[in-house]
Amino acid sequence: MLSIKKLIESAKNKVLKAKEDKRAFQSMIISGSIHALAVVALIFFSHQKFIVENDVVEFTVQAGDTLPGLDEVNSNIKEATQTAKPKKSAPAEVKVAQKKAPKKSVKEPKALIKKTALIKKTTRKKSIDKISRTAKTAPRIDANGVPTDPELKKIYMAKKQLIANEKEFKRQLKKKKIERIRRQKVEVAQREFRLKQEAFNLKVSNARKQERIKRQLETSEKQLVMQRDKLKLQKIAQDEYEIVRRGLLNKQKVLLAQERALKNSQSALHKKEAYNKRLADNQQRLALRQAALKAQLAGNQEIAQHKRALDAKRRTVEAAEGRARINALAAKRASNARRALQNQEASLRIRAQRTRSAESKYGVNLPKNSRSFEDLKQQPGNPKPYYPYEARKQGWQGKGLVLYYVTNDGYVKNAQVVKTTGYKVFDEVALRTFRTYKFYPGQSGWTYHPVKFTLRSKSKGVMATDL
Repeated sequence: MLSIKKLIESAKNKVLKAKEDKRAFQSMIISGSIHALAVVALIFFSHQKFIVENDVVEFTVQAGDTLPGLDEVNSNIKEATQTAKPKKSAPAEVKVAQKKAPKKSVKEPKALIKKTALIKKTTRKKSIDKISRTAKTAPRIDANGVPTDPELKKIYMAKKQLIANEKEFKRQLKKKKIERIRRQKVEVAQREFRLKQEAFNLKVSNARKQERIKRQLETSEKQLVMQRDKLKLQKIAQDEYEIVRRGLLNKQKVLLAQERALKNSQSALHKKEAYNKRLADNQQRLALRQAALKAQLAGNQEIAQHKRALDAKRRTVEAAEGRARINALAAKRASNARRALQNQEASLRIRAQRTRSAESKYGVNLPKNSRSFEDLKQQPGNPKPYYPYEARKQGWQGKGLVLYYVTNDGYVKNAQVVKTTGYKVFDEVALRTFRTYKFYPGQSGWTYHPVKFTLRSKSKGVMATDL
């Protein structure tokens, strides 16, 4: 009784533990079946022992009575005891009290004949039952300790197989626990590696930003230097041009003064000289004018040379500015391209994190490179799934996950329920609604879409769907 109570208490404890863990529930079922078979075998053996210990045949015979078939019964009992040796705790005893009666020539009465016939029947039946019982209660055991009786052998082998299955299950459970611990360690190591990699990427990005800022400062300094040089060259050219212009003006003033002096001398001699002198004066004027024109022509040539030199310098400065502008544009495009690549990598990491979180939340395996519907650009007018009337009436709620393929044209195909909401009505409404969705073209691929049906206000009768 104590062992049965202990088994019941252990079974209750295991059931309470199994509510928290499925694996513990499976092990509880296997161990319970093993204990049940052990209890059945224990009851069977104890029952057989009780029968053997309490099965004692006792009967007496009066003097003068005859027991027909007594020799046959004694011979059967001897054979049974020789073939099947029972345990010491359960011996089969047959007590027979027999006395030799003197032979009488007198005829026996009818009542005595009936009594002897009844004793004959009962003794034969009890002897046969006793032989079978002794054979059952004293099973044979081979060298390996296995009973030779088929039924007991089946029970023994079943018990042995259940014990072996329990050991194997415990071994597999321990192995899975070790594997789970190893996976946790691997995940911790991967998380640390990701953190280190993110820190390294942050350092690299900061270094790149500093280098980019440094290059920008260098380019801006170069541009300022070039502008200063350009201004200096322009100033030098203007100064040279001003010096030349002033020299020419001075020469022109000198020539004008000389011309005035000649005019004064000519006017003074005009009165004194005749017509010939006037002609000579005119020739002199023409010569002076020719000399002035030659001097002016020489000055104009010098000015043209200076202009050509200035134009050449201006063209070289403009070419240098163009090259600097092109280099600046190229550097800006390269930085924009790097920034776009970094943004793309960040979006891919976010998409992978969302996929892993969805898989862990719903307990499903999503296709490779699948993304959330939030990562896609939807066309306006995509409706939310409505709450069915039957579900509102019954007060049903649920959440699940739907997977569908978005084509290159933006249409939805191959919609299927990956994680059911628990009600077929909700699953059908979600599939029917998502098949009508439209996205902008060029976003083909597998897409997962979580869905959740909840009742916001049950007392007022207002139902709503939260996705």
